[in-house]
Amino acid sequence: MRYLLPLLLTLSPLTMAAQLTLKGPVELLAVTPPQSFSDDKVSLAAGEHQLLVRYQETLSSRSSSESDIEVRSEPQVLKLTVAADDKLVLTAPEHNSQRAMEQFAKQPQFTLTGTSSAPVQDVIKLKGFLLGVDYNDLLADYNRGNGPAVLSS
Repeated sequence: MRYLLPLLLTLSPLTMAAQLTLKGPVELLAVTPPQSFSDDKVSLAAGEHQLLVRYQETLSSRSSSESDIEVRSEPQVLKLTVAADDKLVLTAPEHNSQRAMEQFAKQPQFTLTGTSSAPVQDVIKLKGFLLGVDYNDLLADYNRGNGPAVLSS
């Protein structure tokens, strides 16, 4: 038992990670370096990361004969640098009209709190009707270009 405590103390800094929580109409599509994540939380090791996110909000129908209206932005790449102990929150404002949703979706601006540096944001334009998009591949393709949110190697 006395050997276990020093071992745990030496390993604990290695397992520390920043915690990112998504609030509001923000959907997390992919993370670079690739890792698993839940719908509204992800743990990030200290260092530089990319998040592929989009604004997605639903306006409920007013009657049972109408369908809900879903508004989405193009995927947005956010490049950020985090410290191991950061508690981050990524948000987008909620809107109550279809017009406001559509306007915001054209140029979404996400707010990241809990870090000292502002993220760099860029859009990935998707063309046509797409099913089964591999968002990790989409980020990898983006990183072969020269956009403002490309990860430095």
